[in-house]
Amino acid sequence: MFENIRFMKPPITLAKEFTGKNHAPLFRKKFQLDEVKNARLYVCGLGYGYYYINGRPVSEDLFTAPVSNYTKTLWYNTYDVTGLLIPGENCIAVWCGNGWYNEDFPNAWDFDKAVWRDVPKCILKLEVDGVTALTSDDTWKCQPDSAIWFNGLRNGEFFDARKYDGDWTKADYDDSLWTEAAADDNPPKGIFRECKCEPIREEKVYACQKVIKTGEQKYVFDFGQNMSGYIRLHIAGKEGQLLTIRYAEQLKADGSRELNNMARVYPESEFQTDKFICSGKRMTWSPRFAYHGFRYIEIEGLKNREEAVVEAVFVHQAVEKRTEFECSNSFLNQLFYAGQMSTYSNMFYQITDCPTREKLGWANDAQASAEQILTDFKAERLLEKWLQDIRDAMREDGALPGIMPTAGWGYHWGNGPVSDGVLFELPYRIYLHTGNALPLAESWEWFDRYLAFLDSIRDADGFVRYGLPDWARPGLKPPLVPGEMINAVLEYRFCEIAALTVRLSGDTASAQEGITAGTGGQDHA
Repeated sequence: MFENIRFMKPPITLAKEFTGKNHAPLFRKKFQLDEVKNARLYVCGLGYGYYYINGRPVSEDLFTAPVSNYTKTLWYNTYDVTGLLIPGENCIAVWCGNGWYNEDFPNAWDFDKAVWRDVPKCILKLEVDGVTALTSDDTWKCQPDSAIWFNGLRNGEFFDARKYDGDWTKADYDDSLWTEAAADDNPPKGIFRECKCEPIREEKVYACQKVIKTGEQKYVFDFGQNMSGYIRLHIAGKEGQLLTIRYAEQLKADGSRELNNMARVYPESEFQTDKFICSGKRMTWSPRFAYHGFRYIEIEGLKNREEAVVEAVFVHQAVEKRTEFECSNSFLNQLFYAGQMSTYSNMFYQITDCPTREKLGWANDAQASAEQILTDFKAERLLEKWLQDIRDAMREDGALPGIMPTAGWGYHWGNGPVSDGVLFELPYRIYLHTGNALPLAESWEWFDRYLAFLDSIRDADGFVRYGLPDWARPGLKPPLVPGEMINAVLEYRFCEIAALTVRLSGDTASAQEGITAGTGGQDHA
């Protein structure tokens, strides 16, 4: 897809240490076209990219390119842009941010130590009537120092409206003071794969239900619903006025944020915080490169309540619901609704543990909830995308980490079958809900390698003692069920799924061998 095309990036050096400043660079290019009958744009922005043609966004998709292990897979997106191009002069523009590709704050999961880390970059190809009309290269103009002076997916976004010109995506914008982009000298090593699952989109905008004044120039906005997403801020303000926007799912009795000790894993950076510097001109703003989990917003720096209109935007993977439920019991109705809202809030090109502290693809959470996810949602394409990331995470010896994708953390954390079973559970549940056995068949190589890994760590008594025991048990009391028993039950289930995979291929003899080999030579069929 991108043969002989290079990523472009700003001509700056990666700051390996956390500095609290990390700009989101802008790129633009003017070009000429004759008649346009059909045009397609192929893009991969790392960590994230937003694309514009002649002042209009290419799509409503958010947070692309999808997260991956960038040394294994590079997800790209394809867009029909025929209606955005015109005969004559055109302009294409790109805004790139850090995402998972360049997480610079020290954290418990080592993404700041990722081997792929570099400044944000983009690779792009525009095809017009079957011919390559434009690619990313070092002839593009670049503005490394944009209005976004800091962006971290798991921290927040800091935006200076005084430095923003909304015309920067248009052909007649004056970019004479911009520098030239750099051709990438540190390209990621992954294989390009087209992302075919649903994009992340804005679903619903919630109006504020209640406002509480909690201090001097400090107000808390209650939207009445926990969600994943960000605010939409409508404000003019005074030029240079700084608003600090903090997100929370709960409040203390005095109206301050209840963070439940989550911020401890952000020792050097602010937790769930955006910042906005007013320009004096009215503007509508939302973060582009960060999202949060919240019901409440605390804004510090407002001179009065009427100075700003604040809304909450619910953002998640745009998968369709498969199930609706309603009965005469209002508690059961609310329970079902809360489950669907929680699931939606954890669909971000992986199944995450939370939209607040971590935003990580925790495998044990997803193994436990795969049945519910596919019962409630048509999420099979999302899960198939994530299955590739899970396969990418497997080491040659068959070991899997607790989070996927990972920058290297989690292989020796002790997760074991309680987490690793997501490899088997996802394609199995897809098959049960849709009848599509292809994800099972495509997983066979990894099934086989993982079962061999369990055999390699079995002790003299035939037990696998590696991994989590009765995890997250109520009250965190000592586990009632020994870890080796949990592992044995899960391993038997893995072997059943592996055997089903082979039977679906018509090879019943190999299916029997799969059960025997994966249980230490004991035939439990």
